[in-house]
Amino acid sequence: MNRHDALQGFYMALFADDKEKARSFASSTYSYLGRDFDKQWDILAKEKAKGRYTDPKVEVLQFGQFFQVLLNGSLLDEEVFTFGIDNRLQGTASEIDCFGKLIFDNYQPARQLAIRVHKGESIKEVLLNGKALQCSQADTFADDGFNFCMFALKSDNFNTKEANVVIETNLRFSVQPVLLRGLDHVANSYKHPRLIKNGKGLKLNNDPLAIHRIEIETYGGKLLTQRYPTVEELVLPDIIKKVFVMAEGTAFNYLYSF
Repeated sequence: MNRHDALQGFYMALFADDKEKARSFASSTYSYLGRDFDKQWDILAKEKAKGRYTDPKVEVLQFGQFFQVLLNGSLLDEEVFTFGIDNRLQGTASEIDCFGKLIFDNYQPARQLAIRVHKGESIKEVLLNGKALQCSQADTFADDGFNFCMFALKSDNFNTKEANVVIETNLRFSVQPVLLRGLDHVANSYKHPRLIKNGKGLKLNNDPLAIHRIEIETYGGKLLTQRYPTVEELVLPDIIKKVFVMAEGTAFNYLYSF
């Protein structure tokens, strides 16, 4: 069994509701960002419970030292995984959930580092390739410890890159690899929405269920927020001013102003 087979077997067993088979692909010391097998199984089961995957297909790719797990073409997992005897999955090399993503503002990309520390932890300092970053807590994810840091790279072509990050919290000091997702990233497949109905409607160019959250603000002050919209077109009473989209399985954010 090679490492790709171990990861693919683990996730396929999840979607077959076969916990013991999934356990057979993992070592007895399995730890995913500090979570043991049973706790991580429960978290992954929530993804399955969305009911979108009647015919799940798992694909495992690799970018440098990072393994990328795709579920029906949507990014499900992306980590530096470690393996033990017979390539059984040991878990992740990192202790803290951290990844780089792109923020699109009117189709122009900017870089952001997303960090989820464990409950009871707070960030004291973050260094990316030796440079200190200023981090803030995102209101929408305040309860689970999500933080974000905006940053820029010199002569950036906004493609995917590997880097190193140092995260100091009130409880630990973690040095770990991080993948800065870019325009060429396998999950950057979201198609930009477009205005319709004289600016009062929005055409969603992807499968609507691929949108995790969408927020729309109109010039008349109306605000619409939906999670997993089930329609291809959204129509509002006023002309649309701003649109914010979090696309499922991409880990990118999209912001549009009209």
